[in-house]
Amino acid sequence: MPAVDDDIVTYQRLAGTTKRGNDSLVDSHGYQYTEKIDKRRANTTWRCSLRNKNVTCKATVLEKNGEFIRGVHEHICGVIPGREKVALLRRDVKVKAMENPFDSAAEIVEKLIRDDIGIIRQLMSLPIIPLEHVQAAFRHLEESTGDVLETY
Repeated sequence: MPAVDDDIVTYQRLAGTTKRGNDSLVDSHGYQYTEKIDKRRANTTWRCSLRNKNVTCKATVLEKNGEFIRGVHEHICGVIPGREKVALLRRDVKVKAMENPFDSAAEIVEKLIRDDIGIIRQLMSLPIIPLEHVQAAFRHLEESTGDVLETY
């Protein structure tokens, strides 16, 4: 994994983007963090969101008075570019699903993407979008711009 210590890292707090609707933190390298709940501390500790039965990334970030300080552990997980866009899209899909419980998830995703044509080009380059969503985005992009897009 390339060293990123020399780069300036920026952090952005995203409201309501975890599975349980809590805030998450995304850095400029593509790592996502969830808040570690510790009522005894005034500071907030954010830990890497990759935590499952196979892999637990121990990387952390300490938020102290609005400043972010990287922890001692390096990431053992991979970077996912565009993580912020994916997190925001997931949050918006959940909000729309609560507002319109009888609409399918595919309809909601297509409508959100259709409403924001700029996001289509960004989402098509991400490796974690299901193929059928990418194909629908290509169709919509062709229809809205009139361009014929080549697929490989």
